[in-house]
Amino acid sequence: MTVNLTNMLSTIALIGLLVGPTVGVADGSDAYQACQDMKWKADKQAKKNCFRDLALSYEVVMANGSTDTDTSELEDEIAELEGKLEESEEGIAEIEEAHEAEIAELEGKLEESEAEIAELEDKLEGEMGNNTLPE
Repeated sequence: MTVNLTNMLSTIALIGLLVGPTVGVADGSDAYQACQDMKWKADKQAKKNCFRDLALSYEVVMANGSTDTDTSELEDEIAELEGKLEESEEGIAEIEEAHEAEIAELEGKLEESEAEIAELEDKLEGEMGNNTLPE
């Protein structure tokens, strides 16, 4: 009998969705609740990453032989990393703003240069019109 891989993965995902909230509520995990509270429509990737990171943190705890469900150290680390991410995003926004000002300045200089070129072309055409060759 062949098992369709897609059906098997769908079943595993469904079980995860059904059991996941129970596990998260059972251990009182603030990190799980933070992921659960994230709005799906606002940022799908961030919500997926939140659950992925939470699962990886539990995996690390279990790999170290700990059965303790207290993940406060990991939650603190996640909070610290989220803070660094926010700082990075702010830095990126500042850099983009700085470049926007430079671009606007260069565009202004370009317009001035184009106006000067047009003026010089008009002047050149006027001078060439005055200098006609004798017949």
